[in-house]
Amino acid sequence: MNFNNFLKSFSLTILLFSFVYSSSLNMKEIHSNHMELFIHQDIINNFLYSIGDIRGEGQMSIINYDWIVSNPRIVINEKKSIFYADVKLKYGDLSRTDTLIGKVDVNYLSDKNMIYIIII
Repeated sequence: MNFNNFLKSFSLTILLFSFVYSSSLNMKEIHSNHMELFIHQDIINNFLYSIGDIRGEGQMSIINYDWIVSNPRIVINEKKSIFYADVKLKYGDLSRTDTLIGKVDVNYLSDKNMIYIIII
């Protein structure tokens, strides 16, 4: 066997060994899929900003009122996600502005490939 044939055989052996070895490493690890998706709070907040203010009106007894939800935002940390928004309530000549705080649940439905963000 000449030197070139030896190099070819050796290279082929190394190549096959590396495939077998890397396949055995992948079988030991659990992979849910081949891709992960991270949604940063800025993406969600940009979407909420693009919606703009949300307005409504109602009546309670003899009092009519209007409300505006503005500046919606979500803060995400390692332990929980929280929704904040400014709510302005106008009734008659009076008005009041408060900060609304809500819990955020994020769910992924793999069968529909959809992410649901629910504000409670």
